[in-house]
Amino acid sequence: MSAPARLLRKVCMVEAVRGDDANWWERLPVYTLTFADPGGERMPCRIDCGDVVKVIVPNYKPKSYSMSRQGDGEFDITYKF
Repeated sequence: MSAPARLLRKVCMVEAVRGDDANWWERLPVYTLTFADPGGERMPCRIDCGDVVKVIVPNYKPKSYSMSRQGDGEFDITYKF
C-alpha cells in the first residue's frame, strides 16, 4: 500500500444547473481535486493524462479516477459529480 496523498485544493470547474424538477439535473458539477504527491516529492514514475489512480477513502469502496494533470509535487483528478 502506498503513502496517502494530501488534498491541497478543490476547485469547481463547472457549476451545477438544476432542471425544472428539483430532483433532475440539467448539468452536473465538475470538480478538480489537487493532491500533493505521496511523500511530498514528485512520484518516481511518469503519469500521463488519462492514467488511472485508485482513491481509497476510509469506509467507502475504492474507486479509480483518471489523472488530469501532474505537476511538480502534485497531481490533479477532474471528475463530474
